Amino acid sequence: MVVTVSTSASAATISHGSDKAEASDTQARAYDGEYDNNGVYADVYTLNGGHYSVWDGNGADGNWGPWSGNGSRITKFRVCEDRVGCSAWVNL
Repeated sequence: MVVTVSTSASAATISHGSDKAEASDTQARAYDGEYDNNGVYADVYTLNGGHYSVWDGNGADGNWGPWSGNGSRITKFRVCEDRVGCSAWVNL
């Protein structure tokens, strides 16, 4: 399995196969790049000790899911696919 990470001034993106997750300082979103009926989500930990998941929510329709966050700075995140697994954690 190959994991790709790219960063820009405002966000970091991680790939797990054709699926992706992107995180800024305080929000994350997911992208389902495979028509396989497996859900995709960004798995997130924050500075205040919070943990949450942000689901793609729209299936593999070619669009990113919505940005979401809990107001705290994201410390690490990964992309996960139901029934398949997750990428390695990426620290922000």
